[in-house]
Amino acid sequence: MTIRTEAKIDGAQIDAALAAHAEWKNRLSKAATDKNRDLPVGTICRDDRCAFGEWFYSRPKVEQLQPCPHQVRRLHAAFHMMAGNIALDIAVGDFQVALDKIHSASFRRMSDDLATALSAWKSMNDTSQVKRPVASR
Repeated sequence: MTIRTEAKIDGAQIDAALAAHAEWKNRLSKAATDKNRDLPVGTICRDDRCAFGEWFYSRPKVEQLQPCPHQVRRLHAAFHMMAGNIALDIAVGDFQVALDKIHSASFRRMSDDLATALSAWKSMNDTSQVKRPVASR
């Protein structure tokens, strides 16, 4: 049996995820401030509906289960659940509750933890490689 190296992680995809998730925090804050209830709550709470989530879940399962990507997946899902809860508060008109959550230490910590995990995954040599056994002929 030989070991084959799987496809490399796309550092640009991780950079885009960092920017997109920071932008979502701004969009939620603006929606609450502007009292704009028109948010896709059912999409926001799903970690497989953003561009990063679609990319991540298209990766080989063996790659997703490696320690660093697995940590990113867990934090990314938690971020989306928190963002979805905030979006729901906005959708039902609890604008101040939403703003309080956006500015809370727990949301800031979740966002920071996700950004740290994404950056760590990227810096594992900017192209993390996963090895999987492949039968040789």
